[in-house]
Amino acid sequence: MIGTNIYISQETQESLIKAAAFKEISVEEVASSILRESIPEKLGQISYSLENKGKFAFL
Repeated sequence: MIGTNIYISQETQESLIKAAAFKEISVEEVASSILRESIPEKLGQISYSLENKGKFAFL
């Protein structure tokens, strides 16, 4: 497990709290779930973007 400190807006905090209450799980579990889903998606977009940029020669 990796512990991180990140800044999120008050609005986002409230959304996480509401989602956690709705799902009856902790805020940490909601945040972890979101990260598990979004990180691979975002990394896939980065990888795809880099693949389409072309290859560069290193001198």
